[in-house]
Amino acid sequence: MAEITISQLARQTGLRTSTLRYYEEIGLLPVASRRGGQRVYDTSILQRLAVIHTAQQAGFSLSEIAVLVNDILPNNAPNPQWHTLVQRKLIELNELQSHV
Repeated sequence: MAEITISQLARQTGLRTSTLRYYEEIGLLPVASRRGGQRVYDTSILQRLAVIHTAQQAGFSLSEIAVLVNDILPNNAPNPQWHTLVQRKLIELNELQSHV
């Protein structure tokens, strides 16, 4: 298993370490293991952060992203929760567009 420290992760993603700790605190990221007092993540965390970034760019809130990464994606199959989340986001985006 390849590992990456929080400081390496911050440099690689352009995120602050405080942001990564916050994401962990609110459940967007799994709790990191510790080595020498420093948070250490499996490098697969890079894929999760890419999903989080893409979802943010698409207008999803952090709470919506938490549902996406914790409840929907681990199932590896579309489910009613995914359809509900996407439908709600499409309605929000259409409303925003109509006000422009």
